[in-house]
Amino acid sequence: MISGSGHLEIANNTQRRYGRTGARRQFVIANTSAIADNRTLFVGGSDGAKAIPVFGKNIITIETDSEFYIINDSGAAVTYTVAEVFGILRVQVVQ
Repeated sequence: MISGSGHLEIANNTQRRYGRTGARRQFVIANTSAIADNRTLFVGGSDGAKAIPVFGKNIITIETDSEFYIINDSGAAVTYTVAEVFGILRVQVVQ
């Protein structure tokens, strides 16, 4: 199952917390701003420190059992999405 956030906007100099402690989850984070806008988001660890850059029109996937932050200090608002992937995909090969 996939649970998406829809298009969100994060203001400059803002952090948003995601995730939860406990079972490991996979998250897909997309920076949907235009490349030419030069708006980079960061994924931060549970301490809120910048860890992974997400450049415009790029997607990253993280797997974690801890909370994390989306951080914007790019100078302007940025649009993005976050999806959480649940469960295990099972593929059956039929011959």
